[in-house]
Order: sequence, then C-alpha cells, then structure tokens
Amino acid sequence: MIYTLKIKCVWGIYLQEPFERTVEIESDTTLDEMHEVMQSLTNFDNDHCYDFFTGKTPRDSRNSLGRDGGFSTASKKLKKITLADVFLLPSGHYLFYWFDFGDDWKFQISLKKESEKQAGTGYPRVIANQTYCSPNVNDTH
Repeated sequence: MIYTLKIKCVWGIYLQEPFERTVEIESDTTLDEMHEVMQSLTNFDNDHCYDFFTGKTPRDSRNSLGRDGGFSTASKKLKKITLADVFLLPSGHYLFYWFDFGDDWKFQISLKKESEKQAGTGYPRVIANQTYCSPNVNDTH
C-alpha cells in the first residue's frame, strides 16, 4: 500500500517561510526510515535527536513513539513502528516529527490518501513541493 502524506513545518525557531511537501511512501516504512526521509526533504544534517509523537497539536508531545522519558532518541522502537501502525490514529490526531529539541523543528504529517503501488515507480517520492527552500536555509549555526 502507498500512502500520500502531506508534510508541513508547523514550528521551527529559524523558520522564515512556509515549508510543505506531499510525498508518496510505502505504508510499511518504519519511523526510523521516515526520519531519514525527513532529513532528505529538509536538508538537515542528521546531527540532533529526534522523535515522533501523535496528538492534536504540535504541543502535545507527551505521546512519544520513540522515547522512554528524557531527550534521547530510542531508535530501537522507531525501527519497529511502521506508518501503517501509526495511521490508525483517532480523528483529529496527527503524526508529528520533532527534530533538534533546542531549535524545536516540528512537522505535522497527515495521511491524505491510500493507493496501490505502481509498478516501476520508486518510493518514497515527492509529488508536490509547495516551497523551494529547506526550513533551515537561514539557520545561523
């Protein structure tokens, strides 16, 4: 199964203009693999802790999918949880990606639709690029 995801930056200390992507990705993608996709989409350097959480707003980070408390990433958990596991969310809840707990980059990830895998198509793939810069384009550190 292929998921079409809308990914939108909803907070970041250095965010200066909107950042939104629409991506097609396989439903069995783990959250650890999704982290790598997010790093590629944003041009981040993969040099900080990260987590995924679910909730109604980006402030609702208590529903962590990767951490057992504290601020270290528990990647063993994120290697087991797939997007298909996550998108059984209650109505009005979202998946959030949180990168760099100091600069506080938060991305809302919404499932737009499900479709069948197309033969000969490589996934993940960006199908809409609503802005042309990375969120950290003006990051000064």
